[in-house]
Amino acid sequence: MSGHLDSAPWHITSRAEDIVRNELGELAGYHRVLDGVAIHRTATVENAAVIKPPAIIGPNCFVAAGA
Repeated sequence: MSGHLDSAPWHITSRAEDIVRNELGELAGYHRVLDGVAIHRTATVENAAVIKPPAIIGPNCFVAAGA
């Protein structure tokens, strides 16, 4: 993702979906990737939480039910 850090914020946000999709392909080991969503093994995602792809849930994140 470091190649995107030199872009202006408005350029990054306009390409955010593509950037996340590209990063999904590089995640391995500590993430479980399924249907365009990657969840780190230390993250907690409660039942009834809705995560729409593409998404990356990082280490120690908490996604509550109803989110």
